[in-house]
Amino acid sequence: CLALVLAACSQPAAPLHEPEPAGLAVAGAERQSAEVCPDQGLVPLGSARANYSLAAEYYRNANASSLVASRRDLFCAAVVYLEWLIANEPTFTGGEPDDRNYLRLANAYEHLASLDPDGPRALLDRAVDLREAALATREELGLDVDRWAHDLREASFFQRHASVYEDASRREYDAVTRAFAEAPEEVHDAYLRRLVALSAEWTEDKTERANYLAALAVHVDDAEYRAYLESLIETLRYEPPAPSEALSGWIEAFGTGAYTSCEPREDVQRLFAAARALPDDVRQRGGDPEAILDALLDCVISDETELTAENRFALAIRSWRRGDADLAEERFEQAIRDADDNRQRARFTYTRARLGYGNAPALYRQTVTYDPAHAGARFALAGLKAQRIGRPEGIEERAAYWCLVDDFEAVAALGDVRVSDLARKQARTYAEAAPTREDYFFLDWRPGDTIRASSGGVSCTTRVR
Repeated sequence: CLALVLAACSQPAAPLHEPEPAGLAVAGAERQSAEVCPDQGLVPLGSARANYSLAAEYYRNANASSLVASRRDLFCAAVVYLEWLIANEPTFTGGEPDDRNYLRLANAYEHLASLDPDGPRALLDRAVDLREAALATREELGLDVDRWAHDLREASFFQRHASVYEDASRREYDAVTRAFAEAPEEVHDAYLRRLVALSAEWTEDKTERANYLAALAVHVDDAEYRAYLESLIETLRYEPPAPSEALSGWIEAFGTGAYTSCEPREDVQRLFAAARALPDDVRQRGGDPEAILDALLDCVISDETELTAENRFALAIRSWRRGDADLAEERFEQAIRDADDNRQRARFTYTRARLGYGNAPALYRQTVTYDPAHAGARFALAGLKAQRIGRPEGIEERAAYWCLVDDFEAVAALGDVRVSDLARKQARTYAEAAPTREDYFFLDWRPGDTIRASSGGVSCTTRVR
């Protein structure tokens, strides 16, 4: 190998034949790689065997180097000979022909693209084309073809390079969907989580999305995540009551003091019910649901021995506001016991946490126990975890950022308009702060591996990107 390396530096021999004319993508990639790579004076030799040996040696050394500059130079050297092979003898290996030259050149281009933040697109586009060509070559050679594995690699590629491709999330989603359709048993939980998250962006119809997620849920191995997914499906299929067209008028009347006498009783009861069941709709129309509940509570409660869970909760909130914590706690616990279902209990605990009446982190955790698909509580817990993780500096500690990516993507997947966009933005921010493949190269991690990450007292299980 050393003799071949020396020969490469001293023998500017011509290739066996002229390469085929390069297309725009090829030319762009070669030009871009030349701009990233230092001039090492290397030129292809006169035989496929010699060029293959040099390409393999440089490529192997590049993947073993611990120095950024050295890895760049070695990948650049490998590219010289790999480009010749792709143009002249793409399937030559010295033994049984296969697609490894395509894949090695694609990996080299992707590495060099990471060193050129101002213009990596040509190199990355060519890497995509080369991997597609590798797949086609395997088919032509009659070799085993796992299309699903190719699609999962493509999905990971677009997830890594979301900052370069405007349509990255769509292409990632389509790639994993194809893999799942072909071999659902091969698509493990990490990819299923991505499908759940991305489906919030690309499937608007709630019923259609619920059916799609139901098909995924049966293949999820993680019991906790499966419970979250089943709760999300239930949420998507739930049809909340529509606000009355008269709601704005009731809110306006309340603001003018029209209901201080508890009359007209029917309007008072309907406004109270809306403030309790549709607080977001009340806020959108300029009302304060908590103030409405507090003011009208006596109007709708005549006998405390026959209170509903909703009314007990409203009484608890009023007691906290008036400083009677013991009575508030008693009424709250009774409301939890009398609640119709866990969705209602989740609303009670979340509202209490948001209003500041108790241990907020514990209440948010209890909310998620009652309703795993509660977006507000999950977003709050993800934010609290981010505060504890802080700003780690070490590579292994920074892996905890992937846990935050998991958490915020799970929130975004819920499709709650109040938090989904912000959660998606937070997920991207932490993904950019997490270790790169260059950072963890010598930690014996591989993309897709499950690892335990710790930082700031937080310990979590996540997946290497």
